[in-house]
Amino acid sequence: MEKITQEEFENKVKEIIIGKINRVQLLKELKTDRVTLNNKIQELSIYNPELYEEFITKFPYRPK
Repeated sequence: MEKITQEEFENKVKEIIIGKINRVQLLKELKTDRVTLNNKIQELSIYNPELYEEFITKFPYRPK
């Protein structure tokens, strides 16, 4: 995964929420895999719970 600051990552998540980019584009930009990105997004529940709540509201978890 590319090294970016927590603030930069939060800005990227905000872009996903508003629809400016999608998760696949962010995966390519950060050169990482889906599991790592999802884990990083889940860490937002600790560092920025408001942003995490906004993300979960927009993209709720749907089990298969």
